[in-house]
Amino acid sequence: MRVTRRPLLFVLLGCLFFTSASRTTIQMPELNALTNRLGAAIEGAHAKAAIVADFTDGAGTVTLQGVLLADRLWVSLQEGRHGFQTLNRDVLRKQLDKARFSGGDFVEKTEIDAARSVGADVLVTAKVERRSKVLAVTVTASKISTAEQIYQQTWEVPRTESLDGLALQSIQAKTPFFLIGQDEVSDPVCAYCPNPQYSDTARKQKIEGRVVLMVQINSSGRATNVWEIRGLPEGLTQQAIATVRQEWHFEPARDAHGRAVEMITPVDVSFRLM
Repeated sequence: MRVTRRPLLFVLLGCLFFTSASRTTIQMPELNALTNRLGAAIEGAHAKAAIVADFTDGAGTVTLQGVLLADRLWVSLQEGRHGFQTLNRDVLRKQLDKARFSGGDFVEKTEIDAARSVGADVLVTAKVERRSKVLAVTVTASKISTAEQIYQQTWEVPRTESLDGLALQSIQAKTPFFLIGQDEVSDPVCAYCPNPQYSDTARKQKIEGRVVLMVQINSSGRATNVWEIRGLPEGLTQQAIATVRQEWHFEPARDAHGRAVEMITPVDVSFRLM
């Protein structure tokens, strides 16, 4: 399976140019505050590049829940104006895939080596703890050269039925689907991706920006499941999800033998006004 770190990009046209970061980050203020502090800590460590690993549960297992939460933090960190590079997460997964990781010790061993090999100075990891109403995500940033911990904070994410369901799907070497970065499987390509509609309120408020989604694309090129990574207000997130699920069609991902395979990948849907 794979984790995509360079989302597919689709643009809804409408009147000004691309949105400012303040418009795109309005939906998750707690995450924005966390990544601002995280970014400041990474800058303070004089790092040139940082990379975000898949998050693990208490047993050290990566699940789709951990992938989605890591994507949310990665996108938020990427949107900030920092003095370091936030590396795409697919390069780390490609290195890990070569090592055929499984189990809970890869973060301490294989993942650190993989992060170093792709040029990262700082590795961001997290443990996800399920509580009664929230997921307590303990985010840690460490310097790779010295293993020094430069930042740690707990991010509380409200639990939902959808998020809880993702925790049931572990990410191991063999799954019914791929994530970007595995087994040299090609990325899906947009075949028919019409623009979603602007809501009247969003148009009146001149809201622009991007919705980032995690999309499960089957071997027929249709979106079977869609989850929000980064949203926009006034119904734009819901418009993007509905359009991707109901109308979009992709050329599916293909393995080394040319066979169509199922993949889970981030997808960018950008909204602009004309």
